[in-house]
Amino acid sequence: SGGTWLTDRWRVGATAGVDRWLDRGRQALLGADAEFWPLVDRLQLRARVSHWTGHEAFSNASVDATFRSSPSRSRNLLLLRTGASAATDAAPALAWPGADTGHVRDVLLRAHPLLEDGLISGGVLGRRLMFGGAEFQRWSSPSKWLVQYAPAAFIDVAKASRGFASGLSSTQVDAGIGLRLAAPGSGVLRVDLAHGLRDGRTAFSVVWER
Repeated sequence: SGGTWLTDRWRVGATAGVDRWLDRGRQALLGADAEFWPLVDRLQLRARVSHWTGHEAFSNASVDATFRSSPSRSRNLLLLRTGASAATDAAPALAWPGADTGHVRDVLLRAHPLLEDGLISGGVLGRRLMFGGAEFQRWSSPSKWLVQYAPAAFIDVAKASRGFASGLSSTQVDAGIGLRLAAPGSGVLRVDLAHGLRDGRTAFSVVWER
């Protein structure tokens, strides 16, 4: 996989490879993605599509938008996101879009982890997914060790359809609080405690975000 910046606002990329599925054998993968930044370093619009060839060919695609109130870890930082994803009927469950704490899928629904004892069982996963969310972070000034921290509050919303019979098909709304730790030039360690406002589920998660 690889990508290139056409301008300071446009980036395009492509992916090629071979996946081996237990019940499908080998399938060639071809993918493409594009990013557009109407507001550089603040507003990102992104589209991705992937296609697996073969006897049981299938595809998936997604579009999303992400906004941040500041390009840096300023004192007060607001993050907003929304999007939708879809997979074709022949797609296996591993290729379905879903929402999670950030361990299995990138879309966040932090009171609803997809993995249970190492297996995906139910949860917010399906051939169709719509999602959104907001997060507020209040960052400290860099210390002499160059480490910053931020308490955070967030709300995640997601709805999956055409998934497992045991999956959650209603719209789920998760709210919670967390802590962020970061150093210049690195990712962010995210620690979250979230509660499902619709079904009462609660989950604690720790994720490293690049």
